[in-house]
Amino acid sequence: MGQREERPERYWVVLLLLFQVCRREEAGQLYVKDISQVDGVTCMHITNDEKDQTLKNDGSKRRIPIHSSLIQLGFLDYVA
Repeated sequence: MGQREERPERYWVVLLLLFQVCRREEAGQLYVKDISQVDGVTCMHITNDEKDQTLKNDGSKRRIPIHSSLIQLGFLDYVA
């Protein structure tokens, strides 16, 4: 059994780092609610809305479209 089945959170965080070009801390603190559709485009919202979420600075708060390769690999199924 591979990393995708045994520890899916680790599998997906590495791919988020590669495809989304975000900081490790940003990817690791995402909530399911931080993945949403904006104008028909699925995005991840980097934020500090929750008490355990932090940002490097105020300019780090942003929405990033989910890379199509992540969608093809099944990231949205994992989020669901």
